[in-house]
Amino acid sequence: MDPYNDTIEDQQRRTFAGMLSCLDEGIGNLTTTLQEEGYMDENLIIAFTSDNGCPIPNSGVGDETGCRNWPLRGGKHSVWYDYLIMIIH
Repeated sequence: MDPYNDTIEDQQRRTFAGMLSCLDEGIGNLTTTLQEEGYMDENLIIAFTSDNGCPIPNSGVGDETGCRNWPLRGGKHSVWYDYLIMIIH
């Protein structure tokens, strides 16, 4: 069941809304665990960052820029991506 079928007409926007819902749930799971373990206090900083790098050639999307993602694998429109979750306490 798609919870956004009745509220968002555009399929791409529905997909994006679903992805944001999953992210929100994941962050909720993380903060709940940190709370249960006694880490959620005024000294806690959680930083999320993400970058899929440059668009890669032959992705079929047509937005290749000629840049390189070396030494990382993949790039935008690929299954490879880099992300970082920092928890500082």
